[in-house]
Amino acid sequence: MLADLEKASDSAIKDGSVYFKTGGNNEIRCMGNMRKQYYNALPARPGTSSTENDLEFLIRFLSPAADKIESITATAWGGHIPFLFCLIACLKPRIYAELGSHFGASFFATCQSLQKHEIDGQAVAVDLWEGDEHAGFYGDDVFTSFQRILSRKYSDVGDYLRMSFDEAAGLFENESIDILHIDGLHTYEAVRHDYETWRSKVVSNGVIIFHDTNVFERGFGVWELWKEISGDGASYEFKHTHGLGVLAFGSREENPVVRVLEIVNSSESLSGFFEDYFSRLGGLAFN
Repeated sequence: MLADLEKASDSAIKDGSVYFKTGGNNEIRCMGNMRKQYYNALPARPGTSSTENDLEFLIRFLSPAADKIESITATAWGGHIPFLFCLIACLKPRIYAELGSHFGASFFATCQSLQKHEIDGQAVAVDLWEGDEHAGFYGDDVFTSFQRILSRKYSDVGDYLRMSFDEAAGLFENESIDILHIDGLHTYEAVRHDYETWRSKVVSNGVIIFHDTNVFERGFGVWELWKEISGDGASYEFKHTHGLGVLAFGSREENPVVRVLEIVNSSESLSGFFEDYFSRLGGLAFN
C-alpha cells in the first residue's frame, strides 16, 4: 500500500486534489485533498489537572453546546452535534477520524469546532461515498456536495480518504487518533470488524463514539457490540437521535472526557439531565 503511494506523481501531490487512484477492483477509489500520506503515532497528551470543582468543570464542558451549526446537511446524526461541539472543545483532538461521513454533518461540525476553538488538529473523513444497505445507495452528487463544502469552508482543518475503512486503516499507525467516530455499515459483524480493526489506532486516553446504538431493526447490531464493550472504559449512551455510545479511555487525570462521564454517571439525576439537555438542544437545532 505505502509503496504504491510513493509512486504518486509530484504534480498530484502538489495539486492537493488527488494523490492516488486505482482501477479494477476499486479497493482504493482515491485519496483526495490530503496534506499527509501517513498518520503517525501521536506523542503523549498532557495531563488534565484542574482546580475547578466537578460542577464548575461540567458547566464549562457544556457551554459550547449552544453554538450555531454552520453547515447543516441532510443527516440522521444532527441531534448529536451539540454534544460533538462539547467533545471537540474539551478533548482538543489532534486527529479526529470518522468512518462513514455521507453528507458530512458530523464531520463539518467537527471542522467548525476545530476552527472556532483554534485547535491544532485535523479531521479526516473516510468513506467510499457510495452508500450501503442501511444508509441507502446514492450517486456521486453526494460526494460532490461534500467536496464543495469542505473546500469552501474547512480545507484548513479537514481531509478525506475516499476508500474502504480497511484500506484507510493502513495509513494510520497505532495510537495516531484522539477521537474515532464509527458510523459505517451497522450490522453487528461490520461494526465489530471496524472496532477491532481501528481500536489500536486510538491513543490510550482517547475516545470512540458509535452512532445508532439505539436501533433494533433492519439488521442493525451496534447495540449488541455496545453492550459487549461499553465497560471497557468510562461510557455513556445517549438514547435520542438513534443513540450514540461514548467510550473514553484512561483516567480522569489523563482524559477530561473520562471525568465528564464519571460525573454524569455518579447519579441518576445527572445522567437524566445529560440526556435531556443534549436531546433538547439537538432537536432545536434541526427543527
